[in-house]
Amino acid sequence: MITFSFSNNYSWVYYIISAGVIAILIRLINSFWRTFESEDKPKDRCKKFKDAFLGRGWIETRQFIDKARIKKENVKIANDYWYPFFLGWLELVSYPILLHSDKATYIGAWLAFKTVHKWGYSPGINR
Repeated sequence: MITFSFSNNYSWVYYIISAGVIAILIRLINSFWRTFESEDKPKDRCKKFKDAFLGRGWIETRQFIDKARIKKENVKIANDYWYPFFLGWLELVSYPILLHSDKATYIGAWLAFKTVHKWGYSPGINR
């Protein structure tokens, strides 16, 4: 059984809220990076930052050279529906509790589960 004690009655609330704030800060940083991956004009970056933070996708035009010709194609940047935020928040909440409870094998199993597709172990399965 997993047991974890806090020093007072309200410290667990502060812990969960601080994990949420950290997860939002990480989302802000990732949204900023996604905005600068775009090859569009700098004036569009503010709107793309807002779209990236809110989890909405967008369509951008990218140029590439193919057989000495410049081609343009529209690329859809997928929306994520805040899935990475909630997963990151749950990880921020659960990892310290699991480490304190000597259940680090659960963390290792979860990290292995998250990365097994990158290993090429099951290339036919799309996550």
